[in-house]
Amino acid sequence: MEEVNIGFVLGFVAGEGCFTVNIREQAGNIYALPSFALSVNERDEGIVQELCDLTGLRSVNYRRGGMVAWVISSREECQTFADQLSSAMEGTLFSVTEKSNQLERWVEFMEEYETPKTDEEVRTVVESAKAVNPDSQNGMSVEEWVERNE
Repeated sequence: MEEVNIGFVLGFVAGEGCFTVNIREQAGNIYALPSFALSVNERDEGIVQELCDLTGLRSVNYRRGGMVAWVISSREECQTFADQLSSAMEGTLFSVTEKSNQLERWVEFMEEYETPKTDEEVRTVVESAKAVNPDSQNGMSVEEWVERNE
């Protein structure tokens, strides 16, 4: 990313972005899927498109209700985005924001966890995912996820 655009990207991510880890069950297996999402009113679509262009990641998606979203959901692209942000935020005010702390927990999650198999692994993964974004995991508790794994 060009230096002139770093502040723009970091500011928009800090204000509107959401780092999360989604826990999903499919065919009896539990999966941990990192993602980043940013949603704004469709009148600001140009700003979101600029973010896509600056980072080279994904494209703008349209949602109901006059909203547009930028969602990065492949693990590889999440890691690329995390690397871009981590190198760009050094020495900026972004590094002292709660969003920076969330990014750090998100990166740690991607480095440490794959698909959990045992109940203890499910417990650890869900607890770590909730540390990234406490409102995620479909409102289910750690124990509910462990029960689903059995």
